[in-house]
Amino acid sequence: MFSVRLIVVLFFFKHASCLKRQLCETDYECLMNAVIEHVYPRFVAGIPGVETSDPLHIDAIIADLPTIRYELFNATLTGLKNCEFIKLENKHVDRYTIFNYAISCPVLTLQGQYSLNGIIDSIPLEGKGECRITYEGYEISINGKREKVKDDKTGKDHINIMEYTVVPDLQKGTVKDSEYTNLDLSNDESCNRVKTIEEMTRDIVMNVFMNKFIQNLKKFQEHVPVEDLHFKYVG
Repeated sequence: MFSVRLIVVLFFFKHASCLKRQLCETDYECLMNAVIEHVYPRFVAGIPGVETSDPLHIDAIIADLPTIRYELFNATLTGLKNCEFIKLENKHVDRYTIFNYAISCPVLTLQGQYSLNGIIDSIPLEGKGECRITYEGYEISINGKREKVKDDKTGKDHINIMEYTVVPDLQKGTVKDSEYTNLDLSNDESCNRVKTIEEMTRDIVMNVFMNKFIQNLKKFQEHVPVEDLHFKYVG
């Protein structure tokens, strides 16, 4: 217990501004919060066996909405490496830990090849080309339960996310820019149409990216034992 307290104290003096955002009731929870925050850049960068999460890549997203069919191919989301934790809560209950995290991303940029066909506001439209959307102030909440599991081969403990919910939220942010090349908008309402397309497809697209983000995190945890999270990836 003394060593845990000592590590927490060292983290506090070295990273006091980060620890102000944490809510923890025990030394262990405070230590885990500090570890999570400092492991995050290493996770996003990727390691052998776990692909990078910045850029985050999705091969295809297909959405059949009530009035339009929207497809996005070879899509990437960049900017996750610059996100900062604004909430870090861990509570140990029985054999698992309840977690509640939130990150704020200054700028996220979505790019890909899009295809669209349908009707918006009684106006037929279609397009196929490049899509680029820039978001500012995106907040992403992640909560759920995790547990420690032992690797039968190595005997080392790993973290396993048992269940999770991810909520991307742009209420405090904004769409800085959105562009769809080769989109047939032959009227004076073109700006409104582009805005509507982005709003209609945003949640579907971001949810796919965030689920991929969590899958990468789960793979990272499978590859990296708890002891390496504490020592190898902190500093």
